[in-house]
Formats: sequence, C-alpha cells, structure tokens
Amino acid sequence: MSLALGRDIWQTAYLGSIAAACQVGRLGNIPLTPDDLIKEIDN
Repeated sequence: MSLALGRDIWQTAYLGSIAAACQVGRLGNIPLTPDDLIKEIDN
C-alpha cells in the first residue's frame, strides 16, 4: 500500500517491518490500526 501511495522501497520496507513486529507481539490475529503503527514509530 505504501508503494501505491508513492513512497520509495526503503520507506515501504521499514513500515512493513514495523507492522510485522507489532503483529508478532500479539496473541491471535488482531488487525493493526494506523494508531498502533504510529505508537510504535514514536517509541
């Protein structure tokens, strides 16, 4: 989705890595929200 919005490959890979790390830390298949990613980036 990031590439479709015009971001470069490095920004896309970084965002995907953060999303994967957030998801692995959860119990079950709970969808990520944009707020979840923003909180992780700000930490």
